[in-house]
Amino acid sequence: MRGRNFIAGEWRDSRAGRWHDVSDPASGVVFCRVPDSGQADAKGQLIAHAALMTGARYSPARGSLLKRWHALIVATPRIWRDSSPRARQTAA
Repeated sequence: MRGRNFIAGEWRDSRAGRWHDVSDPASGVVFCRVPDSGQADAKGQLIAHAALMTGARYSPARGSLLKRWHALIVATPRIWRDSSPRARQTAA
């Protein structure tokens, strides 16, 4: 686990320079540290996301494709339900 923020495709340190310890609740052992991100980090993420929204990555064609894909999934729920590992186990 990385102890940095993932913003605009890059791992970045928190601007505040503060950290939280993350521990296993069963044993209390600290297994990593994560940044205590603040308002400046959130603003940086929003600015980076807004820049991505204007690019080809979020084009209307991509949105249209994802909507058609979703419609196909919804139209064939039995195929998805029956192909799950749990469905195969109960059918046996």
